Amino acid sequence: MKEKLEYNKYKKLMDDYEVKVNLIASFRLIVFVVMIFSFILCNYYFEMFFKIVSIISFFMFILLIVIHEKYYRLYNYYVRYVEIISSYIDRENGKWRTFSDTGEDLIDKKKSFLEDLDILGNNSLYQYLSVCKTIGGRRNLLNKLSNIKFNNTKLREDQKAIEELVNNTSFDIEFQVSLAKYSGRNVDLSNSVENCSKNISFKYIFLLIPIICFCLSFMSLYLGLIKVISINYFYFVFIFNYLISFMYGYLFKEDFSLMDEIINSYGGLRDIFLVVVNRNFSSKKLNDISNNMKSGMKAVGSIKRLEGMNSIRSNVLANFISNGLSNYNVILMYYFKCFLSDSIDDLMIGVRGVEELEGMISVASMGIVLDNKCMPSISDKLEINVVNMKHPLFEQEKAVGNDFYTDFGVNIITGSNMGGKTSFLRTIGINIILMNAGGYVCADSFSSCYLKIFTSMRIRDDLVNGISTFYGELLRIKDAINYIDKGNMLVLIDEIFKGTNYQDRIYGAKEVIERLNIKNAICFITTHDFVLCDEKNVKNYYVKEYYENDEIKFDYKIREGKCSSTNAKYLMKKIGIIR
Repeated sequence: MKEKLEYNKYKKLMDDYEVKVNLIASFRLIVFVVMIFSFILCNYYFEMFFKIVSIISFFMFILLIVIHEKYYRLYNYYVRYVEIISSYIDRENGKWRTFSDTGEDLIDKKKSFLEDLDILGNNSLYQYLSVCKTIGGRRNLLNKLSNIKFNNTKLREDQKAIEELVNNTSFDIEFQVSLAKYSGRNVDLSNSVENCSKNISFKYIFLLIPIICFCLSFMSLYLGLIKVISINYFYFVFIFNYLISFMYGYLFKEDFSLMDEIINSYGGLRDIFLVVVNRNFSSKKLNDISNNMKSGMKAVGSIKRLEGMNSIRSNVLANFISNGLSNYNVILMYYFKCFLSDSIDDLMIGVRGVEELEGMISVASMGIVLDNKCMPSISDKLEINVVNMKHPLFEQEKAVGNDFYTDFGVNIITGSNMGGKTSFLRTIGINIILMNAGGYVCADSFSSCYLKIFTSMRIRDDLVNGISTFYGELLRIKDAINYIDKGNMLVLIDEIFKGTNYQDRIYGAKEVIERLNIKNAICFITTHDFVLCDEKNVKNYYVKEYYENDEIKFDYKIREGKCSSTNAKYLMKKIGIIR
């Protein structure tokens, strides 16, 4: 991974610029000291010589400030670049579990598969993938991982874009570097300016205020200078104008606060847009995103100009003079109103491009890091057909791959505790999620159609709503049964009805098998109840254990057939529960 992402190259560049920055800073300090001492000594010794030295050192000091700023920006760029490369290396070696953004705040309790398949939360697919820095980008990634039904044409366009991103890691990293300015700021670029123009209190008649104020200032100053009236009239008008401007700023402080927020939120978009529009892409999806950002370039240019104008307000002297002469606050709000009216639509188009790209580069992370990967084939028929499929979040050198094919119907999986039955269900589900997001999956080959996912795996008591584990499982399975005939579906049930007695469990399980054994569903059920293997028209698979030196071992392979052994007594005896 280090070699693929050229870690050593960029680490060296970072170290080189750090040395240069420190040298320039040291030299600048020396020049500053020389300048000060020369200025002092010119009053006592060799006046002309030390004056020349002080003047030269002054200009050198200014020049070194400029050079230091340039090299410091480059140093910061490579620091971020190396940090991002390191994050990909962390994904490879398992340290991604320390990433702060787990997406847990985005969990939708109505979509049980998000927790059951480790899509969101601690140690989740979202945590592994996400490079998002904006709220909209995080929403976009969540949307991609939410198993929303796709259009085949659109999905194939997404796949081509993801393939291009995986093969163009320098662009991915450069985009993330430009996006880093939003890190930790929790900015919602899509919604920050929604309905802004309606909420701004500015009326165009307000423009009469700065016109009148400027005319009064100019006339009183001119007449005062030619001695027609006292200059004191100008001072009076100046103070009067400033007070009017101050009152306007106070009365409409919410408008100015909104303007500050928008400048602060969107002022950094120009660098992000430039990273994208300066690249040539081959995929339609990335070209569309680039074109959207080109539309937004004019808008971010207007923000930059607005930012420059707004900076006068933060300078005490400039603010005092500009508002005393012409009521500058009103003029500034007029330009802000024009920006909202003329540029906001183009800006939002560009912002949505940024958020879409955040989601796509996140999904591409899997393709960048994994060696055992493929771009899945979108099948026209109901099937799951995989070769060497692994769980993408497991350590790849230790993960066991499985070959598997099934079409419609119920698949019963039996076998020993800890043999990998539940992990196999999660492996299928999470790879289907990745396929539907347009990304790479962890397999040598992978083919499936879109499948609406239903899961019944991690079920807990809901004390607030008075729902037991068993009743919670019933509700989840009912959702799947209610979807029958509405479309293709994938149902993953772990340890079916384990929360009730044996007799009721078998009766209920047989009913579920009969209801879900249909032509538009692929159903997987894990169980320890071997009697379910004898149901009509079910396919049986199992996992097995073996023993070495009185130690239980597993190979985590899925085999066709019924399990004929158990290990519960062995495990209870091993830890001392039974003798």
